[in-house]
Amino acid sequence: MNYIKKIDIKNKKLFVIGDVHGCYNTLEKMISKIPKSSFIVFLGDIIDKGPNSRKILNLIRNNENYQLLLGNHELRVIYKYLFSDDNINTKNKKNKNKKNGIDLEEEYNNEQTILLEDIKWLNDQPRIVFIKDFKNDEKELVLSHTMINREIINNYKDLINNNKIDKEYIEFEKNLVNNRIPPNNNDDILNIHGHIVINKHDNNYDKNNKIIFNKKLNYINIDTGVFYNSKNFLTCLEVRKSLEFNDMKFIYMINKEKNTKISIFKK
Repeated sequence: MNYIKKIDIKNKKLFVIGDVHGCYNTLEKMISKIPKSSFIVFLGDIIDKGPNSRKILNLIRNNENYQLLLGNHELRVIYKYLFSDDNINTKNKKNKNKKNGIDLEEEYNNEQTILLEDIKWLNDQPRIVFIKDFKNDEKELVLSHTMINREIINNYKDLINNNKIDKEYIEFEKNLVNNRIPPNNNDDILNIHGHIVINKHDNNYDKNNKIIFNKKLNYINIDTGVFYNSKNFLTCLEVRKSLEFNDMKFIYMINKEKNTKISIFKK
C-alpha cells in the first residue's frame, strides 16, 4: 500500500489545487492558466457536490503529470463499495442542501462495472504526498487533505507496514481525512491542505491571498469553497522549493458551474 508517496517531479513546476468538488468547468479554466509542463497535485475531494465528478476523475486519471491524494469524499465511496462500510463522515447528513458521495454514483447511470473500476483506482491513490527536494533547512513540504503533523505521518506508516486493514486502520484513516483541529508540534513540515472551507473571520485569514496561513503551526489551507455559488472560487498555489511563502503564487478561478449552492463568503 503506497499510501504515503514521495514524488520526484524533476524540474517541473509544482502547483497544488484545493477541493474541486465536481466543478469541472471551473477546473478546466484553472488548468488553462497553468503551464502545460507543470506537475499538479489535487488535495482530495475532487468528487461530489458539483455536477461533474466523473469527468474530473477521468481527467486526473489520464494525465501522468496529475496526482490525486484522497479526501473524505473519495474515502467514503471506497469504504462503501470495497469494504461495505458506509460510516464515514462527510459532514452532509444533517444538511440537505449539501450532497454527499451519492453524487458520484449517480453520474455512472448504473454502469456499476466502470464505477467499481474507478473506485479501485481511487483506492490506489496516496493519502499523503511528499515532493522530492521541496524542503529547506527547517522544514519539508507535506501535502494532505486536512491538517497533519509528523507524529500522525509516523503512526500512519506503522499501520501501513502492518499490511492489515483492520478496525484500527480504518478508524485511523477516517480521522486522517476528517480532522478539523490543528495538531501541535508541527515544527519540521510545511503542510498544505484543504478540507476546511475558509472562514474570513479566522484569526489566520490572509485577506491578500484569500487563504488561511497559520504561521505558528506551518499550515496553509487553500479550500475556498468553489462549489457554493458563482461568487466563490477555486484556489491553486504554485509552490517553490524554497518553501518561502513570499515565493508562492496564487491562481484563482471563479465558479463556472450552473448548479451551485449558497455562498459562505457573506459580508
